[in-house]
Amino acid sequence: RKMQNQTYSDSLSDTENSTTNDEDDASDDDEIDNKQSSTLKPADLKPQEVFVAPKDSPTKKKVLSKSAMLTGRGVTTQMLIEENILEAGENNLTINYLGNKFVGDLKEDGTINCKNANRIFSSPSAWAMHCKKQVNPDKKSGCGWASVKYKGRKLDEFKSTWFRKQKIEQAVAASTIDAGNSTPYAHQRAEIDEFLADPTPSEKNKLKKYSASSLDDPIKSSYVPPTTNYLTFSEALKVVHAGQANSLKVANAGLVKVSKFPDKPTYQIDTTTLVECAQFQSIGKIQPFSVSICTSALLLMDFHCHLSLSEVSGYIAGEWNISRQHVRVTDIYPCYYSSLSNSDEIEKVESKIRDTIKLKGLVLLGWYHSHPFFQPDPSICDINSQLEYQKILKDGHYEPCFGIIISPFESYKKESQFNAFWVREPSENSSNQYGLPLSVCFTTHQDKTLTQNIINEMVALVNYYQNSDESVKLTEIWSADVTYLEKLKHSIIRKFPQDQTDGRFLDFVHKMTVAAFS
Repeated sequence: RKMQNQTYSDSLSDTENSTTNDEDDASDDDEIDNKQSSTLKPADLKPQEVFVAPKDSPTKKKVLSKSAMLTGRGVTTQMLIEENILEAGENNLTINYLGNKFVGDLKEDGTINCKNANRIFSSPSAWAMHCKKQVNPDKKSGCGWASVKYKGRKLDEFKSTWFRKQKIEQAVAASTIDAGNSTPYAHQRAEIDEFLADPTPSEKNKLKKYSASSLDDPIKSSYVPPTTNYLTFSEALKVVHAGQANSLKVANAGLVKVSKFPDKPTYQIDTTTLVECAQFQSIGKIQPFSVSICTSALLLMDFHCHLSLSEVSGYIAGEWNISRQHVRVTDIYPCYYSSLSNSDEIEKVESKIRDTIKLKGLVLLGWYHSHPFFQPDPSICDINSQLEYQKILKDGHYEPCFGIIISPFESYKKESQFNAFWVREPSENSSNQYGLPLSVCFTTHQDKTLTQNIINEMVALVNYYQNSDESVKLTEIWSADVTYLEKLKHSIIRKFPQDQTDGRFLDFVHKMTVAAFS
């Protein structure tokens, strides 16, 4: 009972994000003390008598609730030993505090034998508080885990390793429900362990290989049509009028300007015809709302589009600030359709997405889809669809709605091309029956940390597409001597969160995708 109380006290003083500074001076410990003292409970200020559960006791291996898994509360040194994250041994624990050094042995049951005091402590916090109290009795002690070092590294780093492992393994298991038709990867367990391990010097340099420029460089939001690799239509756009066929002249095969469409045509135009977006300035208007997109959303969209040779789609959601007229895209929701002809399935998928967006308190902001092998200019069909979405979301009051088109394989560039667009409705007196597509400029916001949602979605996407007939064979050549996998990594690397610049996440993505799509 006392050990359980101590464990609960430890969990209140431990934080999910550990301090990773390796300095041992007094100012480091004082800073930790000042930040953490407000969370301490009275029980934390007293060394606890040790209680060791018998080997056959049901309390020997602690089982955490789901909430404890997600928050990291209740983690003990014994659990880390059982997970092979720590090893018992002599003199492998140290505390340096105000010029004083304390040495301890980590026992198999997770307790700590302090050589200086010839006592056994039940937890790192109990030991750290005792040691600090010997040196400075009037000072309130802070996070014990951050004060203790295991083989020269701060102990709370190993707790963070355990915490990240639990999140990723839960994500792998949960993804099988999201994808609906696949099973979890048994081989991913080893890959996850490698991902959680400390990066080697070679791994730290991996980003240099895949990033031609700094990670801090802005992602270009304005699309410049490439000059090569356009998809050539089998024949030019045919204008059929009065039984005669007249070719519509275009600058690039398959790409036309809205101004080229004749007035009030009575003929049929191929709805796959791509239309070049105009700029708001060119029509004397300003963009009706500003847009920023989190890099995690760009990462998931880009990753989604790289897994299939056919068109993929999904929805984008986030926040809408009416006073600032600003849209912030934070989340994306891939559409897992097994058949576009099954209206019941489509409604079920979209209903689930709507419920999730509502539950998270977000706003539906639009949609995204891919043009795998041609440029990200909207087609006639895309323009009509976007116009319909805008009308639906408007619903008596103004709400922003825009589309994003991603082209993963068309350009000679290794980074996918993104094009955000909005459609201006034709006026009643307009001579053109089509809406005018306009480019939407956006800025990017680099996320700070890798979240469970990112892992969840990436694993779910891999599970969903691995058995598809139209999945990309990532080990095959995309262009010259560059494989689809290398192209994928080049494209997503600059969209990684700030805490994933050491190469481990890139290696994790590599192994996960190769195993599924080789």
